[in-house]
Amino acid sequence: MCKHHGKRQNLNVPEWLQREWKNGDKNEISDVLRECNFSKEVFISTMQTIISKKQSMRIKKEEGWYSEGEMKNDLGWSTSKIAGAKTRCLAMPETHVRP
Repeated sequence: MCKHHGKRQNLNVPEWLQREWKNGDKNEISDVLRECNFSKEVFISTMQTIISKKQSMRIKKEEGWYSEGEMKNDLGWSTSKIAGAKTRCLAMPETHVRP
């Protein structure tokens, strides 16, 4: 699908899409092609959007000093999650417990 075609140049896809085909999830890429009704232009623009979203995804990490009440009320944590967090923090008191 994304390999180089010597005779039919109109079937060639951009190099970034060839790299994604080699390194990415081939089933997902073929599903996108099917959803685009095998239209090359729509497929390439859709894949470009998907790849740019993957590259721009950021992980938001919440950190801070919380009491048990704040963990339950503000963060909405379950009692088992609170107990696990306390156990982990007490295992590393030099960095995870306030003096």
